[in-house]
Amino acid sequence: MHPDISRFPATEFYKGQLKDAAGMAKETARPWSKYKCFGPLAFYDVPGKEETPEGKVSKQNTVEAEVVLLILGKLLSRFPQLKEQQNIGIISPYKAQVKLLQEHLKELGAHKSAVDVASIDGFQGREKDIIIFSTVRSKAGKSIGFVADERRINVGLTRARTSLIVVGNAKALKGDAHWGSLVQHCLLTNRLWCPTKPLAPYIEKAVTGVVKPLKPPPSVQQWQPEAEPDVYSDDEAYSDTERMPEGQHPGVGDAAKQAARYAPPSQTGPEVSSRPNRKRGRHVQ
Repeated sequence: MHPDISRFPATEFYKGQLKDAAGMAKETARPWSKYKCFGPLAFYDVPGKEETPEGKVSKQNTVEAEVVLLILGKLLSRFPQLKEQQNIGIISPYKAQVKLLQEHLKELGAHKSAVDVASIDGFQGREKDIIIFSTVRSKAGKSIGFVADERRINVGLTRARTSLIVVGNAKALKGDAHWGSLVQHCLLTNRLWCPTKPLAPYIEKAVTGVVKPLKPPPSVQQWQPEAEPDVYSDDEAYSDTERMPEGQHPGVGDAAKQAARYAPPSQTGPEVSSRPNRKRGRHVQ
């Protein structure tokens, strides 16, 4: 595993006791490693909308799926050798998102052997050179359910050998301490991307270097709490995408905007409980 991928879980989950073997960065370097938008670690802050398909209990996020497929398309077009290999995995905590991504891959004609789409639980014990992780949950100020499960977070973040690309809503995820730490880590190490609509041109500009990751503030201590935490009721339109004009992202701007979206919960209001959603004693996927 590339040290830029292992560094966060080693600190967050293993208290620094896991160490990388000598020369691991060089050993895990690949042609796509030269592109910051492809990793070794990248977090795409996507203000999408989580939905529950009719008649289902699992969740999906079509905006995240679009970003995942755009990133995948750029990887396959830039590095056609990946089409002949089995080195890409797309994972999500939710079965509905897995199914949605699988359906879109069929429509795109992507070779099944080149891209393995599965749930986090289904990927435990397996690795791929490239992992794209779609987190789905997008209700800021609400519980993120079992996406906050420490074991699942750890598994999801440690399946990649050379590139880990996380696609999720930073503002929704940061209510959990582990996810909040990852968002902070990616921001402060210049690995946090803020896609804007239209999405396809943004991803193209990220690949060509026209757009860059979000620049971190001089000091996170400069962040001030929001006057009112951004919490939505269940029946209220909560999608940032619906309120986001083309070419703009809610996390890009002055320090106050960054604080509202990326500061830890302790700095922006009370932390929201992230107890798993349960149905008949089982996790809802």
